Amino acid sequence: MEGIPRPRQALPPETAPYVTAVYGTPAKLRSARRNRSSKRPATPAMTIALAAPPFLGAGADALFGLGSGWGLAIGAVVGAVWSTVLASRRNVLSWVAPLPALVVASVAVAFGMLTNVGGTPLTRLVESAVTAFPAMAAAECAVLVVAVTRAIRSGRVDGSAHE
Repeated sequence: MEGIPRPRQALPPETAPYVTAVYGTPAKLRSARRNRSSKRPATPAMTIALAAPPFLGAGADALFGLGSGWGLAIGAVVGAVWSTVLASRRNVLSWVAPLPALVVASVAVAFGMLTNVGGTPLTRLVESAVTAFPAMAAAECAVLVVAVTRAIRSGRVDGSAHE
């Protein structure tokens, strides 16, 4: 009868010591499954932490007529640090590390296209990209600082040469 799943068959009792030695006790297996399922890459908290401060900073720049300047840069750094701390606690830093620059670029372009009224759309796009570059660089530097600090504090970096 192909296609019909067979029920799982129990292992003979004499194999229990070997199975436990290779796979661990059932309690450890349940614990490993529980820990693995709780580490989702994207969570609403990380998304909000990454996107909200740059939006607020760009909104402040637009409200006070400063362009994509200090508000966006400060918001980008705060968002990058906040999301990096959350991601490093969940061991999913590789998912969050490249994102601050993309978020800052998209926020700057969106606010630049909506608030600048002069010139062609291409000119506004280039101007937004140029003015957002320092904020993108500051956000990525903040990610690096937080990641290195967390690695040193957790003991993952010992400073010795590996052979």
